[in-house]
Amino acid sequence: MAHLPSIRQRGLKALYAVTATVALCSGLVTPLAPALAEVSPTPTVSATTTPTETSAPTETAPAPSATPVTTEAPTAPPTSEPTPTPSATATATPSPQPTATPSPIPVGSRFTTWYGSYGIAPIFGKALGAQACATSTFCTQEFEFGTAYWKPARGAHGVSRTTGVGTRYFAGGGYAKYGMPVTDLDDYQWAESGFTVPGSYQQAFEKVIIVAPNGAAAFALDRSQPIVQYVHPDVPGIIGVRWLSPVQCGLARGGCSARYVGYMNSVKYYAVVQRYSLGSSALGVVAVGSPEWNRWRALGGEAGQAGYPLDSRCDLYYARGYCKTTFQHASIYTKGTSLTVVKGAMFRWDGDAVNVGLYGPPLADERCGLTQGGCSQEFVNGTVMWTPATSSQPVKGAIRAKWRALGGEKGHLGYPTGPEQCFGLTVNNVDKSGCSQRFQYGMIWWSPKTPARAVWGSILGTYQRSNFVWGDYNSFAYSGKSLGYPTSDENCSGPGGGCYQLFQNGMIWWSKTTGAQRVMGGDARVYQSLNWAWGRLGYPTTEEQPLLMGQYYPNNVWGTRQFFQHGYLTWDPRYGVKVTYR
Repeated sequence: MAHLPSIRQRGLKALYAVTATVALCSGLVTPLAPALAEVSPTPTVSATTTPTETSAPTETAPAPSATPVTTEAPTAPPTSEPTPTPSATATATPSPQPTATPSPIPVGSRFTTWYGSYGIAPIFGKALGAQACATSTFCTQEFEFGTAYWKPARGAHGVSRTTGVGTRYFAGGGYAKYGMPVTDLDDYQWAESGFTVPGSYQQAFEKVIIVAPNGAAAFALDRSQPIVQYVHPDVPGIIGVRWLSPVQCGLARGGCSARYVGYMNSVKYYAVVQRYSLGSSALGVVAVGSPEWNRWRALGGEAGQAGYPLDSRCDLYYARGYCKTTFQHASIYTKGTSLTVVKGAMFRWDGDAVNVGLYGPPLADERCGLTQGGCSQEFVNGTVMWTPATSSQPVKGAIRAKWRALGGEKGHLGYPTGPEQCFGLTVNNVDKSGCSQRFQYGMIWWSPKTPARAVWGSILGTYQRSNFVWGDYNSFAYSGKSLGYPTSDENCSGPGGGCYQLFQNGMIWWSKTTGAQRVMGGDARVYQSLNWAWGRLGYPTTEEQPLLMGQYYPNNVWGTRQFFQHGYLTWDPRYGVKVTYR
């Protein structure tokens, strides 16, 4: 570019023209050219910049003194050209040298990679100061619109002063209070799977997470709080969640809660969820506005019948196609548009680690108003019954089918008083595996070899005295022997309204005058051949008793005898069973 005359040069040329005119009028012809030659600056070019026009000086050149007019005739011929002579010598003021443009401050070595990441440079602008490292493990650098921090374990991250997050960070105490940033600013205004998240910014720091919601004041989440610690752990590579509210405490029993965007199977992908904590423990989560949420709030929320949420899962091994949210004192199951609740005493059989899944998902809510003030709830694999006297007890499988066939809670057995008890047992190479369950007025027994049969009343008393399916070691005659499982229900078609029941290894007979007595082994076979109680012997009046050899051999048994209404049966190892009538 051509060098242009400065303002000072243009001013001196104008002065020369005026002075020359005055000199011609006064007859002076001293030229001013030498003065102009002195003040014409030589342009200087910066080594790093393009030459520019020299700025005008601030001071003004001194004006020349006026020359007195003379009356004398000029000494030079009138035809000669006058030489103008200035009355005073003009002193040239040197033009100031142009200021060189300063070199830009470089981005420090600890921040080069970070600064070169997509979108960082426009947000933070140019570096204002050099990289400053207080120690070998901590450096900072100031930029036009923010501050960058570096640690070996954290890498480099910056805090922008132009966002609500940065405003809260620096106003709230900055690095000294919140630590350095561990992520860069996250703008999470997005939509996924039809779910729109409100536009907000958030950034994670060593001690807090600062969130700046759209149109609302920024808030900080303490990373030591159990909910924040659980959902947004300070682990490299863990992005965490998008927070929608600060942690709010003061709930029932000292609980806290916070809302964020979470992934929920029960509501299909993303939803606004609320997680809870008690003390130092993070608890479960419920999708806000979901059917589970509405039903839970109707039950009183965390202060009501269900308590705080603990867990939420779908497609469990015992409930395929269902989603289940477990609370402290209740469970809520959903499948499609259906929703059922298990709560109160019924929850005992669905919520603890021992019984969970035994009975499958519920088919309906509990039903109350039953006899004895009872309630019941149906599950896929069983029924749970409750009364104030019996508490809640489940009944399932073949035993449930038998119980219902006998009238259920209104029938012979009443309500269950305990859960089903199953056992695997082998005695003398005999498989005695099976199950039993107690009810208010009797029991039901089942084995793989025998169907479910009910035993009650006096016959049950004798069966229990005989040690059920296990060996009877209290009876001398029947030591180690067992009636086994019942093979029939009680039959009360005996003479005089008497009853009997058959078992694997014998029978029990009952009448009003004789009570319930068992008949086993060889006696049972002979008794059957004599037409049981309908025969001449009648009902048994005692159990089988040992026959001793006398006073000289009091412990030696030579046989057994069992008495009936009209006789007795004697067993002798030499001759077998002999009938004697009376």
